[in-house]
Amino acid sequence: MAIEIILEGTLKPSSNQEKFTAFLEHFCHHRHLRFEDYGTICLIEICPEGIIECSYENDFVNILAQTNVVGPGFHAYAADLLEALMEESDVELEASDPTGYMDDHDFEKLKYDYFYTWLSSVAAYVQDDEDLEHLCIAWPLHYYRPQEKQGAVITPMGYILVQDFAKMDIEELADRFFIWNEQGMH
Repeated sequence: MAIEIILEGTLKPSSNQEKFTAFLEHFCHHRHLRFEDYGTICLIEICPEGIIECSYENDFVNILAQTNVVGPGFHAYAADLLEALMEESDVELEASDPTGYMDDHDFEKLKYDYFYTWLSSVAAYVQDDEDLEHLCIAWPLHYYRPQEKQGAVITPMGYILVQDFAKMDIEELADRFFIWNEQGMH
């Protein structure tokens, strides 16, 4: 299960893909965010693993921030950023945030009800599966595969021993697992 925020909209002739991409680049430049344009896909890099992807298909634009790997701090930052993008854009974009954070901005609810619940289910999986071998949790398929360490799980923040992963307090596990676990910029 992924935790994500999605913006969707339809580009009109007056706001075609090239104009919207130029708007995104300008938007990112003023916020000192890295922006990469690959034609039908644009990437906004916020932090390691914290990437917002904009993709085009015909006149349709889709902006996606998958946040569960990076953490609740990134989710909150991405939500605020995407709300600003919606306000400044001349394209009507509809937001979908299953966590409800974009509606209530309740960081504690976001953190405990969504991210810690997700991480607890991952920890339960690790605890229940005794035949774990070279397990990479929340590891993109197109990345290199780190060297396997016997009895360890590979996470975006490094190796965590299986016995620690399954039995660690959720607060400590979250601090070791998520890149951006707290609200605000690093």
